[in-house]
Amino acid sequence: MKKIMKIVFGSVIAILLISFAIGAISMSDTDSEFDDSPEALLANEMDVSKDVAKPIHEALKSVGIDYVKSIEHDELLDDAYGNNEKGYRISTLHVDNIILYLNADSSVYNIKYAGQKLYENGSAVAQISDYYLTEKERESVIFNIQEEVKKLLKSPSTAVFPNSEEWFVIKSDGITTVQSYVDAQNEFGAMLRSEFSFVIDDNTITSLVFDGKEYIKQ
Repeated sequence: MKKIMKIVFGSVIAILLISFAIGAISMSDTDSEFDDSPEALLANEMDVSKDVAKPIHEALKSVGIDYVKSIEHDELLDDAYGNNEKGYRISTLHVDNIILYLNADSSVYNIKYAGQKLYENGSAVAQISDYYLTEKERESVIFNIQEEVKKLLKSPSTAVFPNSEEWFVIKSDGITTVQSYVDAQNEFGAMLRSEFSFVIDDNTITSLVFDGKEYIKQ
């Protein structure tokens, strides 16, 4: 009986070891087949080969787009320049509606964002960061402008600014324009609203208009 038990126990152990080995091999094969590289992800989304996707990824990377969250073909964009281009809309972690145009041979025709060309004639002409602010950057700009505005007020402690949704903040070609308003007491204690506008170039205020008065000229 003991001999039979030993044989059965040994057989079970052998089967478990074989099953484990087969599973490990299967997992290894699966891992080797799985490719999460940017080129592979683009190839999968665009239904093209990795060889075709690689130069597309390089073009996107050259304009500052390292990660593509989604990319979709939009027939409405096709043949926009009359050269049989195919148009795609791209979303990243921070910005949406980047436009990619491919030639008939799947090479990159151009890349655009907010009407501005980032890539054309085979090379980058601008960076995506020249035309958008991340939410963190936008919050930083608003905070800094509030501090600058307070310096112009008679009673800065009474300043009340609108919520961030009522601020106009836009970046174009590396230059940020900010417009909003503040409610604060004047020298007579009356609450008045003043509108202001700032232009910022490379972290330097190049234009400041407050309550209709130009303090810094471009």
